[in-house]
Amino acid sequence: MAISVQDSGSTAMTLNTDITLNAAITAAGVYQLHFDSNPLATFDEILILIVTQKVLTGSTERQNDRIVMARGTDDDKVKVDIPRTSEFSLTYKLRQEGGTARTIDWRVDKLQ
Repeated sequence: MAISVQDSGSTAMTLNTDITLNAAITAAGVYQLHFDSNPLATFDEILILIVTQKVLTGSTERQNDRIVMARGTDDDKVKVDIPRTSEFSLTYKLRQEGGTARTIDWRVDKLQ
């Protein structure tokens, strides 16, 4: 299986705001998000992953998942989302709630 980086960056979070990480991925494939939660410092600092995608080419992109992925006190700092298939459009967002706004490093891999 070929793996390549689809998109990556360091994103400054704004508290209680959904921050879009990547431009909508419109090439069919299997994708996986990785991010480093090490900047989170306390238990009340959490990151929520929001995934949106289209079901059909003419559909509206809608939320299909929302998961609390990280807390400042987690031992495992690098977080990896499940592989996700997309035929038409896929977007990853992070939302930080609590504490001090942090900068998060992330990347989206294309798995095939």
